[in-house]
Parts: sequence; C-alpha cells; structure tokens
Amino acid sequence: MQAVETRWNTRLGMLQSVNDALRSGKLHEILLRRNELRYLNSIDCDLLEDIIKLLKPFDEATRHLSTEQTPTLHLVLPTKATLLRGLSIQDGGSAVMKEVLH
Repeated sequence: MQAVETRWNTRLGMLQSVNDALRSGKLHEILLRRNELRYLNSIDCDLLEDIIKLLKPFDEATRHLSTEQTPTLHLVLPTKATLLRGLSIQDGGSAVMKEVLH
C-alpha cells in the first residue's frame, strides 16, 4: 500500500469507528460523562451505515490495486466492473443514497 492514504480512506475509518462506538454503546457512555448527549441527536445511524457500505468497496479496491510487489494494471477493468455493479445494488437504498448516486 502507498505511504500516504487518500483523504476519503481516512474518513471511512473515522465513520467506521463512530459506527462501532454507536453500536457498542461506548459513544453514549463517553458523551454522557461529558454531558454532551445532544450530539447523538444529529447522527442518522442508517445514513452512516449506508455511507460506510458505499465507501467500503472503494477502500478494498484501492488496497487491492495498490500493491508494491506485483503489477495490477490487469485488475483495473474487473475492479471497475465490480464497483459499478455494487453501485447499482446500492441504488435501491435510502432516498439520500439515491441522491448521492445520481
């Protein structure tokens, strides 16, 4: 993998971390201790999961195509086809995700 990750890869990791903390209840505990539970009201958990589902295949494709030891040019078109198929499946999701994909 390259030494410098692209910005969206880092954002995906952050979103996954927030989602994991939400699911486990840890985020609720932390915000309760800080008297900042109001921040949970602004989180749309379904949208958060939809965005993670949308970005995860791109992260996997980036990692798959960014090897240092072997050529990956032959993987570009099959990877693109896989990503496009995944996007068409995602198209059936929430209204916000439909807006993002169109």
